[in-house]
Amino acid sequence: MLQRYASIGDEVMTVVGADDMESQVDWLLDCLSRLHGSGRTIAEGVRLQIGGTFMSFRRLPSNELAVCVPDVEANPFMDETTDVSGTLRILFSQIAFAQQIKVEPVATSFQDKVVIDHGCLSSVNLFMVRSSPDVASGDSGWFIGRQGPREPAPEVEAIFAFQLLKQRPELAKGLGLPAGFMVMVNAAGISAVIDADDQTLFSSNDR
Repeated sequence: MLQRYASIGDEVMTVVGADDMESQVDWLLDCLSRLHGSGRTIAEGVRLQIGGTFMSFRRLPSNELAVCVPDVEANPFMDETTDVSGTLRILFSQIAFAQQIKVEPVATSFQDKVVIDHGCLSSVNLFMVRSSPDVASGDSGWFIGRQGPREPAPEVEAIFAFQLLKQRPELAKGLGLPAGFMVMVNAAGISAVIDADDQTLFSSNDR
């Protein structure tokens, strides 16, 4: 594992990630430094939201402050990990995809709810459509269903975004798109993105 350090204010921060994530880890340390420079408190016990996740800071025996993120492999509402690899991979995939189609990303938190047609995640071909998120209720605004005919009154359920990505990780980069967008998914992943004006901004057929 890669471990990087940076002095931020009076603290020495450390971030741990996979060996192939040097640039992303350095970006995170620079982001925290800029937040500190803008007046945000970076200290033990503080919780910050960056993109779709929350980060906190744990004091190590060596006195550095380690960046921690929710542990989606355990209980992310209770458990944390110092390995930021998964969090940064999702964040950077969303940023890169939004930049590719020239839109401003709108984060979906790991703890936001996503409404789905019951059982649809076992289907290869899906559609995703986003309405305006409701931050107060933790509603991401996303609805996911099967492509093709739907039952007149299909059974729906709400799951957390982190639960969705455990089953369908290829959907991660689409979750950062704004309200009004529709995403089409096939066996190869995201196949098309259509904006609120019904314009196709991405098609895998054009690649």
